[in-house]
Amino acid sequence: MMWTPIAVPGLDLAGWLKMYPGMGFVVTAKPESAEKVLEVFERRGLTARVIGRVTEERKLVIRRGAEEAVLFDLEKECVTGIH
Repeated sequence: MMWTPIAVPGLDLAGWLKMYPGMGFVVTAKPESAEKVLEVFERRGLTARVIGRVTEERKLVIRRGAEEAVLFDLEKECVTGIH
């Protein structure tokens, strides 16, 4: 069963995900390291998936099916508030 966020009128997927930061973690890794990172989560009984990519433009792009959204544009914002 695939998880689907609740639709909120006027709020795109990236905005919805930013509203609920306590729901999970966004972890980045080089593509060649992704499998090892997923194994670390699995050994602890946690579910993890590759859901996007970091672009050369310093954007974290996530995807769901054919839909893609910029979750963070690191040229314009920071994740933690620390610059």
